[in-house]
Amino acid sequence: MPHVPTIVLTGGPCAGKSTALAVLQEWLLARGYRPIAVPETATVLRLSGFMPEEGVVTPFDFQHRIMTFQTMLETQLRGVAHHYPAEKKPVLLFDRGLMDSKAYVEPEIFEKVLEATGWRSKARIFERYDSVLHLRTAALGAEEHYTLANNAARFETPEEARLADEKTLDAWIGHLHLRVIANEPNMTFDDKIGRVKKHVAHVLGIPEPLEIERKFLIDEHRLGALPVPYILLHIEQTYLRTLNGECRVRATTLDGVTTYTQTTKRPVKAGVRIEEERVIPLRKYRELLYMKDPDRRTIRKNRHTFVWQNQYFELDVFIEPRAGLALLEVELTDLQDTVVLPPFVPIIKEVTDDPAYSNAHIALY
Repeated sequence: MPHVPTIVLTGGPCAGKSTALAVLQEWLLARGYRPIAVPETATVLRLSGFMPEEGVVTPFDFQHRIMTFQTMLETQLRGVAHHYPAEKKPVLLFDRGLMDSKAYVEPEIFEKVLEATGWRSKARIFERYDSVLHLRTAALGAEEHYTLANNAARFETPEEARLADEKTLDAWIGHLHLRVIANEPNMTFDDKIGRVKKHVAHVLGIPEPLEIERKFLIDEHRLGALPVPYILLHIEQTYLRTLNGECRVRATTLDGVTTYTQTTKRPVKAGVRIEEERVIPLRKYRELLYMKDPDRRTIRKNRHTFVWQNQYFELDVFIEPRAGLALLEVELTDLQDTVVLPPFVPIIKEVTDDPAYSNAHIALY
């Protein structure tokens, strides 16, 4: 069965998700794709007259219904998408994803909802979506445009919208492909939608799936506890024999649940590579391990993922080989993007163009 790309648009209230979704549908159709949009479940329930504020249901009951309904809706539309032939290029666009529920209840309630709906782990939810685009609420940086008028189900004050935005972003930290679309100074709403389209083009490989990143060497001895919310992932990365470029498999463990991916990369120029990645089952992962490159060791590292100044950073601390080596990476959509480095991470120097700090080279130790 061919893979259907799945992209989540999330964020705080009045972030522009619905408009972005409509624009993306038209934009993708014009480029030969078949977009399938999944509406926001909470809005559907509220517009149907289901108001949890009235005290008819508990927060657990409401989020349980949202996740149950959303899972059913997503599953049905995934089935529709898989009926399209590959040449139709179906794409699934989600107005919010299952992790959004975490922003609206206490942590212990969310854990009970996960258990009750059969998900049990956010790692299993993360692997359902190829990419997550978090659009910042207008209440953060574009306050003059914050309104309740364009959504009958919206009720939050600007202060509540900002809090919901932060909680929603925190819920998705740990996803391998999370991007933040901020309200930047002098940026119009059209500019914001343009950045959404650029990210989607990046995910779909229009014209090619480029990986653009910057990398920094960190002084691990001066690295203290991170003062921002973060998610810790354990990664085992194995390089395979290949004639061209780079091919690897990766086992990523979050909260005791492991996801397996296969990635191929070909260099274009310094800091830019063509990258193709897909989730694979455990059986396939084990088969590919027989193709391990005998000259390279398996890399084991702990990855701390966090957001700083609307950019998603990955801080890797290596266990083997080169125990104690620490690298900070940020993936960009455009070479011209400005990187604001977190002041609490002790950076020694930038090593983006230094092949000695590529994972493939580190595996040679």
